[in-house]
Amino acid sequence: MGILAIDLVMLRVAFGRVAAYIGVVTGILGIASVVGPVFWSPLGALAILTSILTTLWLLLVGYRLVTLSRPQT
Repeated sequence: MGILAIDLVMLRVAFGRVAAYIGVVTGILGIASVVGPVFWSPLGALAILTSILTTLWLLLVGYRLVTLSRPQT
């Protein structure tokens, strides 16, 4: 739920639309992969896709933070 909340804020600021949308999808899939198996056990497999998207999201956010930390010339 944390990734989802952060990315809803990222959509409103100039941080990067691609990273924000991947984060929103990751947040929704993360919630579904945790709560979903209670209702339908195959939804537990969403954890694999969520892990891959979380890794991609972290790389995009990290890259953006590094580029923002560099002094503008």
